[in-house]
Amino acid sequence: MNDNLSPSHPDVPQDWSCYRFYPLGGKIKDVSFSIYCNDKGAYHVETRVLDFNLDEFRGQPDLLAVCQFLPCELIVKESTAAVYLTSVQENVFECGGNGFGMCTCHKFLDGAALSSFLKAWTATA
Repeated sequence: MNDNLSPSHPDVPQDWSCYRFYPLGGKIKDVSFSIYCNDKGAYHVETRVLDFNLDEFRGQPDLLAVCQFLPCELIVKESTAAVYLTSVQENVFECGGNGFGMCTCHKFLDGAALSSFLKAWTATA
């Protein structure tokens, strides 16, 4: 993890149920991409972002810096078995701003479904 990020409570599943956006609350069960959903929810971690100027980043984004705000690696190098289908990282900046990074599997979620999920999720916030 980047030195500028300080996790406040890593490895805490958020209480997202499977009933509305199945299979987003589950885990990939095996390499054949079957899904196990036990209502424990998606992976969620909150980080405190230190020594990083959000306004500066918004003005001239460094695309390599974006990776530190995601809850997963962009290139998966190991088996996907037992991996959460949806992972969310909430980044809390010193200036008071928040940014969310999300990783999910395109085999289960296309752009239209992701858009529906994000709209429903933000409507509950």
